[in-house]
Amino acid sequence: MYNLGIVASILIILLVGTSGCSLLSTTTKPAIKQGISGENSLVETPTLPEQYVAIPAVTPKTGSDEISTLTLNESLPLISTAQGITINGTNLTGNTINSSSTNGIGSIPDTRFTSNVVMGFAPLMVQFTDSSLNMPTSWSWNFGDGTSSTLQNPGHTYYSGGQYTVEFTATNDAGSSSSNATNYISVFQPGFSAVPPQGPAPLTVYFTDNSTGYPQPTGWYWDFGDIGPGNTSNQRNWTHQYVSSGTYDVKFRISGKAGTTWVNRSAAVKVL
Repeated sequence: MYNLGIVASILIILLVGTSGCSLLSTTTKPAIKQGISGENSLVETPTLPEQYVAIPAVTPKTGSDEISTLTLNESLPLISTAQGITINGTNLTGNTINSSSTNGIGSIPDTRFTSNVVMGFAPLMVQFTDSSLNMPTSWSWNFGDGTSSTLQNPGHTYYSGGQYTVEFTATNDAGSSSSNATNYISVFQPGFSAVPPQGPAPLTVYFTDNSTGYPQPTGWYWDFGDIGPGNTSNQRNWTHQYVSSGTYDVKFRISGKAGTTWVNRSAAVKVL
């Protein structure tokens, strides 16, 4: 004789199977897709005016030129009226102007200041901080690029490559004193040219590093955007021939004392 329990179980399975219903529980989770991790990809952006941003080592979208940088960020020494010091080989001179004088009113300021960075890629945002003694009540900053401020702790952006001398004066009722830091801020502005940017195939293009500022880089790398041997170079300036028609994105990496930056230009070359 057949076991009635076994027969009942077989009938239930047959009924469920023929009805088209799934035997899986509604709480069953699908398999997890495995993604790819590791190096960050360089995503191109539409053609817009070039922009340069000094940031940590990530790659944000900033326009047709997309830059990822590793900027120099150090614990910086104090710049005062009574000292001349050196930061990363850049001479900083301090001028002593009545730094310890007193009169019937009291002591004049002992002028001192610091900044969060001294070197990086344009546009470089620098935060200056007054650390003067003897309680100054007014301040005057000359950032060396033709701009100035009367704030106590100003933030300032340097948009062009170069070295900049910062002059700082602090004043109170007793008088004033000043500090001059020669070549205190070093800014490097990356960039390149591609000439001619378009033409019929085969097209020979001259790529030139036209970056400006300080410190000068010590390493370069080009990715010309086409496929095949010879589509990269580690020379500062290079000539490359495109043999097939198309639109090519160019990636240019600069590295040196200021850090490392990628300049990624969408549609840099068009071969007809």
